[in-house]
Formats: sequence, C-alpha cells, structure tokens
Amino acid sequence: RADDGNDVNDKAEASDGATPGGGSAQARAPEQSIDKLIDNACKSLSVDGIASSCQRLFREVVSKHIRFTGPIFYMPGNVRIGEEFGLHFFEPRYRLLISEVMAPFPVNFRRGDPIQLDSRVREFPKFIYGHSPPLQPGAPACIVEVRQCLINPNGTADVFLCPTSYIWMEQLWERPNSGALYEGRGIRMTSPSSRALERQTMEAEARRIAEQGMFPVGDHTEIVQALLQHLSDHGGNGHFDEEGNDEEEDAEHVMS
Repeated sequence: RADDGNDVNDKAEASDGATPGGGSAQARAPEQSIDKLIDNACKSLSVDGIASSCQRLFREVVSKHIRFTGPIFYMPGNVRIGEEFGLHFFEPRYRLLISEVMAPFPVNFRRGDPIQLDSRVREFPKFIYGHSPPLQPGAPACIVEVRQCLINPNGTADVFLCPTSYIWMEQLWERPNSGALYEGRGIRMTSPSSRALERQTMEAEARRIAEQGMFPVGDHTEIVQALLQHLSDHGGNGHFDEEGNDEEEDAEHVMS
C-alpha cells in the first residue's frame, strides 16, 4: 500500500505483512501448460539425429530469455516499463532478498554507487516485483533491475529500480526458514500483452481518480485525457499515492 506523505528522497517503504494469495488475478496467462508447449516445440526439432542438441539449445533460450526465476518483492502498486522508482527495504525477508541479489556484484554497488555495465558487469541485478494483487499463478508481475543500491549496516536498504518486462507468474513458493520470502517463476509477456496491461492499468487509475472527485466524471475518453494531462503536469511519471488504512501495511510509495 501507499501512504499520502511527501518523501523528498522519492523512496517507497515496503509494507509489513503483505503476503501473496487470495482473490482472482487481474489477468490470466494461457491455460495450456508452458512446459507442454516447450515439449511440443522440442519434438519438432528432431532432425537427423541432432534432436538432443537442438532441444538443449531451445531449452537454454527459454530458461534464460523467455522464463525468469527469482525472489519476489510483493507490494501492490503501479509500475510502467522503463520508469525508475525507489524503495526502502526494512522487512527481514526483503533484507535477505536484496543481500542475495547484490552478493555477486562488486561491493561498491552495495554502497550506493550507480551500477554501470561494462566488461565485468554485463547485466543488472534482477528480481520479481509482484505489483498486481493477488500474487498467484496466472497473475501479472514484472522483472525489475537494480540500478542503484545502498545496503545499510543494519541490513535495511535503499534501492532505485527499473521495470524491464512484464511476466505471467507460473509458480511461486515460500522459501523455508526465510521469514516468508517467496520465490517464483514466470514467463515474459509478448509486447501486445504488455501494452494491453499498461493500458488496463492506466484506465483503472483514471476511473479511480474520477471516482474520488479529482476530475469531473465524463465519458471514457475525457477521463483518459484528464489522466494524461495530470501525468504531464506532474512530470509524466504515471504514479500516484493512495491512503493505506491498514496499520501493518501503511507504506510510502512515491515513484520517481
């Protein structure tokens, strides 16, 4: 959830007690098993006794470029591909998440230096952000890259993240002895699905704003135009604060 406060550092504070599950997903992945689709594709690659090599290559492409497996940060919110935002991790499970995600990278990147790609660092640290409740198989989520990270002596951390792609969650599970840290596996959405999800999110936000009386309620086009004007007037970041009334879940989620 988000709090209505003004944070000059444009950071968001991860909420206590947010746990995946419950309700129905906002959108659904295809019903057919992804594993079955992969198996069928592999069978079609059986050519002149080199099936095993083709299948290994295909599965490598799927596992590294189509699927993604990683730890999950779960807090409902709005994100858009390419728009950076900040978070403050204070829960033990998310302290564990960020320490593990950053562990393979040079120590200066854990001390606040912006992460730069070069011959030694070829990709950004990544994890799954479960932003669309409820988090369950078939629900949308997104992969975020860590662009800057400061891990404090007590394990809390301030990070700037950049969403890079949306995924459909396939599986999620709670890691034992982790303080309720979830891990999951998802498959990347196609570009049309990603655009449709962002459009759906924007329209839902426009309706919410209109219902709260921030803009006059008109037809659908007028609402969307009003939302776009609001985004332009406020730097175009596409994110809004909302009041969280649950004491355990109050959090500041001000996107940069």
